[in-house]
Amino acid sequence: MIDFLAGSYSGVMATIVGHPFDTVRESFVPTVSSSITHTHTHTKLQVKVRMQTSNNSVKDVLTQLRSGRGIVRSIYKGISGPLFAVPAGNACCFGGYGMAKSVLCPNDDAPSLSVLGICGAWAGFMQCFVVGPIELVRCRLQTDVSSKVSKGRIWDRDPHFREIRQIYLNEGGVRGFFRGFYATVVRDVPGFMIQFYTYESMKRAFNVNESKVGLMTVGGIAGMIGWFATYPQDIVKTNIQLKRDMKTTSFWNTAIDMVKKDGVRSMFRGLAPCLLRAFPVNGVGFMAYEQASEWLRKYQL
Repeated sequence: MIDFLAGSYSGVMATIVGHPFDTVRESFVPTVSSSITHTHTHTKLQVKVRMQTSNNSVKDVLTQLRSGRGIVRSIYKGISGPLFAVPAGNACCFGGYGMAKSVLCPNDDAPSLSVLGICGAWAGFMQCFVVGPIELVRCRLQTDVSSKVSKGRIWDRDPHFREIRQIYLNEGGVRGFFRGFYATVVRDVPGFMIQFYTYESMKRAFNVNESKVGLMTVGGIAGMIGWFATYPQDIVKTNIQLKRDMKTTSFWNTAIDMVKKDGVRSMFRGLAPCLLRAFPVNGVGFMAYEQASEWLRKYQL
């Protein structure tokens, strides 16, 4: 229970820090679907979505945001949903990590790094069931070019409810929310295995258990390494999730089509802002988890 609660707190802190960076990174993904090729001209897009879906530079994206609703309002567009949803994903991630440790090494205060890597892989798999649908809705909202504000019932007014309703009605019900699930697994299982392995090994090497700055630093570095290793999978996942038809989309076919269309370099478009995001977000996330865990154990909650 402690790991789940600490993970939730970690998710809140990571969302506040990371949402503006998400605005940048996703806009770099080169799209295969022609239905979204026009989205890079829309001033309300999040920076992450803009850079993954166009050839714009970071400066171009920020200029477009500033000329629209204002840069602060634009980069935090849609944060209300992630602020509630991301903590659920982090709770599953860190909760799964703690669960795996309790099974694989219940009485070992210093388990081997290979075991901790396996625990990290399980944590990544656990969070896919929550993160997959969350990122589907978020990607759709961040590439929504509709400027109309509907009136009436809440599921017509609120963009989150509206998108959820559209997915459910038009894309196969509950199954529609798991579009790109395989791609999410391909990204998160190896990604979190690498992150937790790197984080735990650096914690031991530099003995930073008692240092907030140290925990943030090693957590940030671990996040950057994990994201660098799995960034192409994230780009493919975003492209799959942005398609709004009922066709089953293969991860590997999508990846091959993207390489044929834009070359191998396109699979790393937006990597720089992704890594810039990974350091503070993962650093704050790991540090917040460690601090919350310590506090909860101290007061036996």
